[in-house]
Amino acid sequence: MGAEKDIIVAIELGSSAIRGIAGKKEADGSMQILAIEQEKTSGIIRRGVIYNIDKTKTAIERIKERLNEKTGANITRAYVGIAGQSVHTESNRVKRVMDSRIKVSQDLVDSLLDENRNTQYPDREILEVIPQEYQMGINSEVDPVGTQTDQIEGRYLNVIARTQLQENIRRCMREANIEVVELFTTPLVLADSLLD
Repeated sequence: MGAEKDIIVAIELGSSAIRGIAGKKEADGSMQILAIEQEKTSGIIRRGVIYNIDKTKTAIERIKERLNEKTGANITRAYVGIAGQSVHTESNRVKRVMDSRIKVSQDLVDSLLDENRNTQYPDREILEVIPQEYQMGINSEVDPVGTQTDQIEGRYLNVIARTQLQENIRRCMREANIEVVELFTTPLVLADSLLD
């Protein structure tokens, strides 16, 4: 059906089932779906949290085998979705006060974002950051670059999850001989695809 490098695989670890989908990008940018497989996960994954590493790995291996058969490829890499009760959001603010009025640069905005990314949560890690707005005095802007101010506060929505969640996912995928290309937050990807 095509070279393995042309096949894109995504796997979602859900509480009711693990689902795998293989597709191929067409010249016009659309995706041709080549195969969809699933394995029931009753009791081994609950609310997005992996409770049984061995059974989860086995379910992933079964999906991989069936996707291999249907696509004629040897799947070794996949994008993996993270969801479940362990994933939630926390609001955070990062503020800077300057000695005098300055023009806000992209470097300043990036440094506020970096400071936010370094926020520590006990036993949790930041998966994604969604900038909300930047407050400068009484004014707020979504894109503050080029405005003048002597203080700026970045407001962010941090998507966080238990550290163990990512570790368990990576371990199951590694034991199933699948390299994780990227972990993505399933609800955000779904929202981006469906909402505008």
